[in-house]
Amino acid sequence: MTRGGARPALAALAAVTLVALVVRAAALGRLSLWIDEGYSVLQVTYRPFSDWTVDVHPPLYYALLLAWSRASTSDVWLRLLSALLGTATIPAVYALGARLAGRAVGLWAAAFTAVTWFHVWHSREARMYPLLVLAFAVALWGIVAGARDGRAAGWAAYALAGAVMAWSHGVGLYYALILAGLALVVPREDGRRWSWRPWLIATAAMLLAYVPWLPVAFQTTRRIVDRYWIPPAAGDPPVFTTIHYFTVAPILGPGRILRGQLGVDVGALLGPWLWLVPILAVLALACVAARPQERWMVRVLVLAFLAPIGLFTAMSLMVRPILLPRILLPVVVPLVLLLALGVEALPRRWARAGAGTLVALILLLGTFYGIRHNAGQSEAWREASRYVQEVARPGDALLVLSSRLQGDPRASARARALSTGESLMLRYDDSGRLRAMPRVTTQRLMDDCRGEVAACLDAALRTASATGDVWVVRRPGPVPPELEAWVAQGPGAGEGAGQGTGQGTGMPREFRSLLVERRRLR
Repeated sequence: MTRGGARPALAALAAVTLVALVVRAAALGRLSLWIDEGYSVLQVTYRPFSDWTVDVHPPLYYALLLAWSRASTSDVWLRLLSALLGTATIPAVYALGARLAGRAVGLWAAAFTAVTWFHVWHSREARMYPLLVLAFAVALWGIVAGARDGRAAGWAAYALAGAVMAWSHGVGLYYALILAGLALVVPREDGRRWSWRPWLIATAAMLLAYVPWLPVAFQTTRRIVDRYWIPPAAGDPPVFTTIHYFTVAPILGPGRILRGQLGVDVGALLGPWLWLVPILAVLALACVAARPQERWMVRVLVLAFLAPIGLFTAMSLMVRPILLPRILLPVVVPLVLLLALGVEALPRRWARAGAGTLVALILLLGTFYGIRHNAGQSEAWREASRYVQEVARPGDALLVLSSRLQGDPRASARARALSTGESLMLRYDDSGRLRAMPRVTTQRLMDDCRGEVAACLDAALRTASATGDVWVVRRPGPVPPELEAWVAQGPGAGEGAGQGTGQGTGMPREFRSLLVERRRLR
């Protein structure tokens, strides 16, 4: 890519954006919704607006999804909203890069965003993360245009996008406040001191827009602190792991690829770490080779990358472990911009073209392997639902184990009447057999349970099932110990699994990340 005129740059941007859309929208319906996507659909399909306030996330994305679902509720259509939001991030990143350092940097950054696997993957799910990243990119453009160039449109974009961030995700307000602080280190282009008044007005407007949600946010924050929260896996961020995870983590090592494709065994010499070397080299180049007039850009982008990681790491250590990779997704924006600055720091045109192409190909390889790997880890609710429809007998009951014993006491009876897993089983109930089966919901049951969990479950299931056979569907992830003990207990635990299917092994049937077993209660 060259430092050419506006028309070639816009043509290249259109091509990159089209590639981004194809990568994000291809085969969206191949996999069934997973549990978090099922929760999104449950919110907009079954629950009234009053129950949206029970979620840890503000309702902006759910409102958009509700309007979007008026046209269709198919998996493809619901996910397409995220694909479009993710694709819209490409021109936003281009505009930010062009504002910072010219069209070439903008184009490289747009191209890297288009094929960064972690952003691609989350742009293929019916969740709010692409909206959060898009708003982050627009808000960052806004503070650069406002503070650097003194443009009122920049401050307006910062205020609006900051409010969108705050209203789209539970951590969105923290990102908005981080960007508010970053605005203070952006210098004026003409060297003069910039006025505090536009920044104060824009920041105040952003915070005032969030005020109606503050009471709910306070309650949900207390609930996160007081109750169970999903712990991060070992090796999750901070800094180095974030770079690795966002760019090349899914890629097999070159040695494994050579052995699998060509049968050439090179031992451990060519490990997966080799893919990260060019990424780190280009990032280092951006930091050390920046011209004096560009150092403020590097400083702002490094802070935009490090500040969320540092903040959420501190919160995880001192409050609750919330540092999951997906809540760091917005830092992909400064990451790709730093990569673009590193590429453009090279002195020769051919060197810039070669380095940028290499980085883009590595990121594209990450997307290829990332989609393949995650496809194998996705929860097969569609397959599990169809399996139970095929083998269940009249009089059987259905129990989908929840990740918690009881729901939020603020939720309505309608919200507690249908769990997310149960709604996913029913979503793929093409025959109507599951809807006709007696069903027991863990959260609904435990609202009225006054004794031991196992006794309450057994009593409810014996009442529901005329035959004494119950189909238990569960994820192998975190389950309350009381439910785990009930699954493992006898008599009858696992008995009859596969009856009528030719299995007769007594073992649960596994559908990737789901387990289905028939329990004989009588």
